[in-house]
Amino acid sequence: SPLAPVFPAETKSAENRQVLESFTGQVDRFDIQVTVQHLVDYQTRFSQSPQCLEAVTWGREQFESLGMDVFTFPYEVRGHPFTPCLIGFLPGKVLPSEYIIICAHLDTTSRDAWHHAPGADDNGSGSTAVIEAARILSQYAPGFQRTLIFCLFTGEEQGSWGSSTWVTHSMKEPLDIKKVLNLDMIGYTDTDEIPEDLDIVCNPTNVADAQNFQFYLQSFVGMQSNIIADWGEVYSDHASFWDQGYSAIHGIVDNQVSDDPYYHTVNDLPSTVDFPFLTRVIQASIAARSEERRVGKECRSRWSPYH
Repeated sequence: SPLAPVFPAETKSAENRQVLESFTGQVDRFDIQVTVQHLVDYQTRFSQSPQCLEAVTWGREQFESLGMDVFTFPYEVRGHPFTPCLIGFLPGKVLPSEYIIICAHLDTTSRDAWHHAPGADDNGSGSTAVIEAARILSQYAPGFQRTLIFCLFTGEEQGSWGSSTWVTHSMKEPLDIKKVLNLDMIGYTDTDEIPEDLDIVCNPTNVADAQNFQFYLQSFVGMQSNIIADWGEVYSDHASFWDQGYSAIHGIVDNQVSDDPYYHTVNDLPSTVDFPFLTRVIQASIAARSEERRVGKECRSRWSPYH
């Protein structure tokens, strides 16, 4: 039988629910469409291409304009340099050495990866979710208990090299990472499945985190979801965290990517993205990460790179 969503205790009060709805109500479908289109306009974001570096540079500008602490993480694979990963921080004020992560891979691939790999859904959709989450949640800084980290990884299409290298490097300290939400291919929907739902991949030790996210999908945006608790589902950046013993969940429209006719093709374009669906997934993702807020903090004025 399906796993029942966990109902977070703090959402039971009308006041706290109203706060969360103020977060999710700011998600702007227009901003989402423009961001996805901007990423596609690079033509490719293949991890070793100049365009991928341009996209990371642009992403850094977005994060910095939000007042975030930002750095890039350079790395090599078998002696070959890859485009650095992008990492942004919103420091927590109560437990700053504990970390909550929302991440996605920025890079793309296709049969013509060096020149034409638009990656609207894979993974412009997840990258846009991270950028939109940063835009909205940064307005509430310093209103979070734990430090929020926003990651745009590269090298995922070659085997999650960027995330695995960063997580392994972070273990040297180590970072006290409490939760990770990875978002990958959350925009293409199959018209044969009405209404479309979201797959939530976890491992058998962190089903509770998946149930928590399931609650926000169901309660805040009316979206059904399927929890897949399987150590074998390792085909995105969440697995890099599993490898180091961290709890991580992975949101994807259809874990069977073979059902997506545009997967890793030059036709993965904005016209294939279901933007109303993508908007709802982003809203639920932001609501779930908003658990870290400190009650009573006021919102800063709304920022948008587009208007």
